Amino acid sequence: MERGSQRGLAIAAIYLTGLGQGACFVTFPALGNIFKNPEFHHFSNADFGSLFAPMIVLAILTSIFAGPAARRWGLKPVLLTGLISYVFSMGALASTQIILGVHAITYWVTILAISGVGVGIGATLTALNAYAAGLFSEKSEAALSGLYGIMGLGMALAPLMIGIFIESGTWWGAPATLGGIFFILSLGIFALPLWAPPPPPDSETGGVAALIRGLPVRVWGFAGFIFLYGICETVFANWAVIYLHEEKGLTAQWAGLALSFYWAMITAGRFLAAGVSYWFPVRWLLAAMPAMILAAFLILPAVEGPLASIAAFGLAGLGCSACLPIAVSFAEGECPGTSGLVSGCMVSSVMLGIGAGSWGVGWIQGAGGFSFSAIYMGSGVFAVGMVILAYLLARAPYAAVPETAGA
Repeated sequence: MERGSQRGLAIAAIYLTGLGQGACFVTFPALGNIFKNPEFHHFSNADFGSLFAPMIVLAILTSIFAGPAARRWGLKPVLLTGLISYVFSMGALASTQIILGVHAITYWVTILAISGVGVGIGATLTALNAYAAGLFSEKSEAALSGLYGIMGLGMALAPLMIGIFIESGTWWGAPATLGGIFFILSLGIFALPLWAPPPPPDSETGGVAALIRGLPVRVWGFAGFIFLYGICETVFANWAVIYLHEEKGLTAQWAGLALSFYWAMITAGRFLAAGVSYWFPVRWLLAAMPAMILAAFLILPAVEGPLASIAAFGLAGLGCSACLPIAVSFAEGECPGTSGLVSGCMVSSVMLGIGAGSWGVGWIQGAGGFSFSAIYMGSGVFAVGMVILAYLLARAPYAAVPETAGA
């Protein structure tokens, strides 16, 4: 097969996988009302928040070692590991329908299922980041924005699909369908002559710990930015359905629509950023978008009604949209010789943020007795931190990538 055809197949496979990953990523948050329903899993807020702890730990461990594994065995085995983990995860989640009468077993099987998501995120996202940046090495910001935009499309569509299954009384059909899709993707990627340009030679030698210690200070600045972003995204996404349904009084359908609109605006913003980066510097977006996140945190507790709530979550989605892909691309540009390792570190950072946002909100709401509105308002402090870090990081261009970037 000619090299051009290999590249085209690689691009199609990477972005289609990104679509599926986005759908799988929001499956557990979108099923929040099922998990808390006494007729189904009957989890408390603390139970629901604690579900994400093993996912975070495994995603971090997997992402840290995915970079070195990719250098040794190639990106394709890393990607396949992630896809197979998703197949296992979705199958385990669907199987909990059979054991709903035994709460303890149901909880631990759900923990096992979400653990598979952790491995899937760590392996798949690390590989996808490196593939997209390598396939479009001259315009990596736009390539990554496009990839994360495709993921956002999956995130926007998944709650709608899950809502249809819930309305039909077969919620378990959603994870079963996703598991089947990932199984087909695994077979396709295994058979395809997946190709990507080889990464630049490592600029440092030694083990993972030595490489991590050698990363520039600015990379850790981007990691801090992405950590705060992970908290903000999770407060919006993981708790949206529960917050709007239980505290704002919206129906499950309206709450699900608000979550879908949030992810839809993330998708639209990422595609917009990818287009803008063809002609204009994208660095200013890094500082502007966290300000929109702050505005959303302040507006959400004050609005009432389904349309206003949907609009507020749309603003949040637009603010979150390009933060992650731009920050990841900038961080990788600081040390292109170790892009796989940097990608893994950035995945670890966002997963730590997601863990803090998931467990922290559940604990604060349960143990502290704070309302979700108060939690959303207080979370604005994380957006303030993002604004400050973005301003400091955006002042000086990083080493390897020019100010104007495209796909």
